Order: sequence, then structure tokens, then C-alpha cells
Amino acid sequence: MFILIVPLAQIAFGPIHAVSAAGSWNPKVPCTPITVKISDITAGATGSTSFSNSPFSPGITTTVSGGVAKRWLTPGSTPSGWHSPGPACTITNNKGQSQGVFVEIDGIERASAVYEDSSSSYDATNGGGSYGGGSRNDHTFNAFDPAIVSDYQNSCKSSSDSTCYGRIHIEIDHDWQAAGYCGAGSACDPAALDSQTNSASTIMDFQGFVYWDGASCCSAQDHSFSGWELHPLTGWRIHTAGPSASFTSSPSSPTVGQTVTFTGSASGGTSPYTLAWTFGDGATGTGVSATLSYSTSASFTVTLTVTDSKGLT
Repeated sequence: MFILIVPLAQIAFGPIHAVSAAGSWNPKVPCTPITVKISDITAGATGSTSFSNSPFSPGITTTVSGGVAKRWLTPGSTPSGWHSPGPACTITNNKGQSQGVFVEIDGIERASAVYEDSSSSYDATNGGGSYGGGSRNDHTFNAFDPAIVSDYQNSCKSSSDSTCYGRIHIEIDHDWQAAGYCGAGSACDPAALDSQTNSASTIMDFQGFVYWDGASCCSAQDHSFSGWELHPLTGWRIHTAGPSASFTSSPSSPTVGQTVTFTGSASGGTSPYTLAWTFGDGATGTGVSATLSYSTSASFTVTLTVTDSKGLT
């Protein structure tokens, strides 16, 4: 999916709504993810500036006394004493805008993972009851965008280091594992992540809820000098390269009522391709080329979605 927002300067300040065509990989999560980059979440900053500027601020929250939003289970068959309704798919951010907080981040890598923060009972958000035998640990690691972070071990050395903007902390939560939402055979299986992926080279995709952990902000280098996390992580997969899309438009600065011609192209994946357009004013189209004239003066989001013969978008 290729998205162009005009004027371009609005991207950093407006809400992000690029919807993933694949949907949620975890059947326990009844949300449609939006596709983002790590730098969309961090807003190209660290510390309180990252929190203030990010369209995802404040992240998922809970009003349950003593509860922690990052452990909040989703609606459905859950442990006794669970508190409804679980993390919202969409929040009203600190700028008063509607913003999806269930996200998908594609084509990134991970650092080494560790087990920590052991528990034998559910968080207060989820009722506080016993797991019913044994304990669970959070499975935690940092992920990074190789387009921003070329050398993870030597990245994010200070809060002013711009490589911090392409890193984020991720956790497979112990409550989610105890409830069977994550774990063996699930979309967020920590043992499979350890055995099937390589922290030095595997390109991966992740889905989860955006959360701001104020307790981890903002002096820790291993937390990239910010509080942003993907926690809970709800699914991961090894990245499969699909098609890429691009388009041009002419004229580049149309006037009201003037015909605009959009021309799309696709590469990668497996041809033949299907091209579908949305023009931000309710109009849609298909095919390599499409024309449209706008009846009002405003900023419109034009989206070209390319689907290859294997169904990858």
C-alpha cells in the first residue's frame, strides 16, 4: 500500500490510518491493524517530546484501579474475574483526533530476547486471580527499522541520537500467555520466535497495541530513551516480500474541477497485479490509470493498493 497525503507536511501531525489488508493474525484480537513505521510512533524524537508529538499519545490505557493497560486482555473467553472490555482498537489522542492503536509494523528486525518479570497470577486489570499452576514470564526484546538503524549494537547511544527514533521495545506479555492468547501454537509464540528467527538477520512483521510505559521513560538506553512499547505483542511472522506500489499524478497542483490523472505501477511479489484506488473524497477506481476531478479545495488522501497473484498487498 502506498499512501500520499497532500500537503506532505501534514503527515507528522495528523492521525495515521493506513489499514493493513491482512487483518489481525491473532483470533483473540477483534481489531483491524493500521500499518505504521516505528518512527511514526516515536514521532522522530525521544523522551517527553516523543510522547507529546506522537499521534499515538497516550497509547492504550485502563481505568481499572491498580491495573496496567499493557496486560489488558481482549474481550472473549477469559479468566474468572476479568474486567471488560480490554484494550480499545482506537483512542482519542492527546490532540483530540481519532487514532488506531492496534498496529502492524512490517519489515523490521529484532535484537536478542530475554525472559523476565515472572508472575503466577493475573494483573489487577484481569482480575488478579491465580494462573492455576506455574508461572509465566514476559518475553521482551527491542525491534528496529533497518532503514534507520544500520548497526543496532552501536545505535541509540544518547537521547539525541536519531537512531533511537527507529527502535521500539516489544513484549509478549505473561498474562496473555497464561490466558492462552499467546504461547505455544499461537500467533505470539515466544519459543517459536527464539527458535525460528535470528536476532541478527531475520526480517519480521509484528502486530500489537501501542503503549506508553512512563516507568521506563526516559533515561534508559536499552529502552531507547522513550516509553513507547508494543505491549502487548499479539502476533509476529517472518516477513514475506510482497509487491511494492507507487504512483504519479498530473497536474501536481490541480485546481477545483480540473481533471487529475493518476498512474500507478507495481513491482516485486508475483505478477499479475490488481490495482485499486481510493481518492479521499469517497470515489474509488481500479486499473493502472484513473482520473478524477475534485469539487472542493481541501487535502485528500489518495491510496493505491496493489495485490499480487498470491494475495499479498
